[in-house]
Order: sequence, then C-alpha cells, then structure tokens
Amino acid sequence: MADVLPLVGDGDDLDLIREVERAFGIRFADRDLESCQTIGDLHALILAAVPHAERTDATCLAAMAFFRLRWAIEAEHPGRIIQPATPLADLTGRFGADYWLGRLRRRTGQRMPTPALGATGCALNLAAIAGSAACVVTWGWLGLVPALPLLSASVAVSGRWLSALPKPTATVGDLARVVAALNVSALADRDQPVRTREIWPALQAIIQDNLALTAPVQPTTRFFKEKG
Repeated sequence: MADVLPLVGDGDDLDLIREVERAFGIRFADRDLESCQTIGDLHALILAAVPHAERTDATCLAAMAFFRLRWAIEAEHPGRIIQPATPLADLTGRFGADYWLGRLRRRTGQRMPTPALGATGCALNLAAIAGSAACVVTWGWLGLVPALPLLSASVAVSGRWLSALPKPTATVGDLARVVAALNVSALADRDQPVRTREIWPALQAIIQDNLALTAPVQPTTRFFKEKG
C-alpha cells in the first residue's frame, strides 16, 4: 500500500491531475486543488463534479469497455472466442505490447494503458548504456557521437517492440477494467449517471497507470510527504 505517491514535484502532480480530468471529462478549480492533500480529497472533488448514482440501470463501464475490446480483438483473430479470462499474452504477438495496444486504440478510439518495459527491453537498454559508457571512456567526448544514437535506438526499439503489458494486467478482463477507468467520460451514457461505486476503482487505476504503480492507493494516501 502506498502511503505517499512517488511524485517529485516537478509538475508530475499536475500531469496526474490532468489525466484524471481527461478520464472523467471534468476540470477542477485551482482553489479546490489547493486544499487537496490526499487521494480521498481528490475522490471527493470527483464526486462533486461527476453525475453519479449508487443505483442505476446503466451498463457498468468495465462491461462496455470489454465489449469494445472484444470486437477489436476478434477482428484481428477471426473465429476466436474472447472472454474476460482470455490471457493477453496469447494475443499480443511478437511485436510487443505497445504495438498491440496501439492497434486496439485505433480500432476502439479508446485510450489504452501505458505499457511497461519488458525484461528484454531492460536488458537491451542496460547493454546500450554500458556500450555508450565504454565509447565515452575510450574516446572521451568524441564517444558521444556513437553513444547518443545507440541510446536513442535502444529506447525506441525497447519501447515499441519489446514492451510488456503493465502489471497486473494479465487478462482481457483486467485490460477492460483499466480501459474503463481511463475512458470514464467517453464510455458513460450521457443520459445515465456513472455508478458511484465505479468512481473510486477508476481513480485508483488512473493513478496506478500514470505513475506505474503496482501497490494500491488508499483514501489516506498523500500526494507528497508532510513537511517537517
């Protein structure tokens, strides 16, 4: 459990707030954000800004996200039955999660979670860093000439072709829940309020995706450490 978010205060907190605003289709007033110290405070601001109801006949957001994902995935795998328990590892193919998620994004029009750097990608980047350091040690500043392109190529290749699905997203059902969180305003029916119980898990998923967190956040989780 995260007691404090891993924010450094260089604007990453504002980036996180903008992601939340984008997902829920809202905009917070600056004066409200000034008093926002915990994730529970942020949740309260969302409840005040987003129409919601505990009881509603609207289809749950995760189900709507699943239906769209299933359509997109079955278009790529004709004849295959896609269920919530279907493992994503069987679907991503050899081009990495980033490439696969990009195709889903284009087909569904929905935002997808941020892929993680896989083990092979990490190994490639470490090798590129070691090779770049060796170039600088051997040739001094002239070593930057081959080192910088090497690092750039490594980051590009590992990010696009060697990326992995973000943990703990292992099944199509897991992916649907994250996609639902990132696209609340796009999936919600304009004539039906969002279910109250869906707002908190959506907020958690947005934070975890934005900050690459695997630990759950709680209402008492703070944005920054208390001073003093």
